[in-house]
Amino acid sequence: MSVPPTRPTSWLARRIGGPVRLLIVRDAHPVREVRFDPRTALRVGSWVFVAVWLLPIAALGVVVLHARLERDTLATQVAALTVEAKRLSTNIAELERYAGLPGRGEGEGGPAATPPDAASAAGDAVDGTGTFLGTLRRRFGAVAGAVTDRVSLMRGTPSGVPVADARTSSTFGWRVNPFSGEGAEWHAGLDFPAPAGTPVRATADGIVETVATVGGYGLAVTVRNRGDYTTIYGHLQRATVVAGARVARGDVVGHVGSSGRSTGPHVHYEVRRHGQPVNPRRIPSPEPAFRTPAPAGAVKAGGAPGVPPAR
Repeated sequence: MSVPPTRPTSWLARRIGGPVRLLIVRDAHPVREVRFDPRTALRVGSWVFVAVWLLPIAALGVVVLHARLERDTLATQVAALTVEAKRLSTNIAELERYAGLPGRGEGEGGPAATPPDAASAAGDAVDGTGTFLGTLRRRFGAVAGAVTDRVSLMRGTPSGVPVADARTSSTFGWRVNPFSGEGAEWHAGLDFPAPAGTPVRATADGIVETVATVGGYGLAVTVRNRGDYTTIYGHLQRATVVAGARVARGDVVGHVGSSGRSTGPHVHYEVRRHGQPVNPRRIPSPEPAFRTPAPAGAVKAGGAPGVPPAR
């Protein structure tokens, strides 16, 4: 008869020995017997010890992995944001040229280098992008102010005619006396004949200086505009504005009449600069020199871009 082989035991197991019997006695009589194996307790304790050390290490690994994923995501977002910021910078540069502002004129360059590590690269990118965006905000503020001033100047410069679909009966400069038909006299504006009561519209933004009957002008409205310009609308039947009122290009300031020195219903349109009459058809445009190239096949047209002529 063969004897089954016995499992080798460790030195600690041999020292601990076999199971321990605990006898619970009450009133000198045994009540319960409890068997306790120290070797089982040793194994359980070993597993508990390993778990206590491995769980924090595993948790730390999860935290590190999550941090790496966040770092990579941040780096991707920063790269996309940098591209968008560069595009905005290009657009702002075009607006700066349009508004007549000086360019940045800042040199950039140098060899491309490899960052020491991804974490520091992402941090530096965030800092650099924040600084770059701050610069863009300042540049955009300057451009917005300059463009606002430019648009205000364009709208405040006389352009167009005060009545719609009107022909010119008298031009600026020397003309034949319209009353006698003989001799010549200087005419300081343009005459536009139109039916009595036709709306007369402002050719530029401004503030009404006077509404009064003035000698040969008859009932006239005088508007102070930008760039030291003044516009006069004469021979009116009636005025629709009062002194001190603000008017915008295209607003009705009165209606065509024949008051004052006139041969019939028309509006005398006069433009002055620094108090001196100038030809309304030769007023320089305040537009900047920069233009966006027109697409191929585009039809050329006159007038300031974005600012319609007086209606």
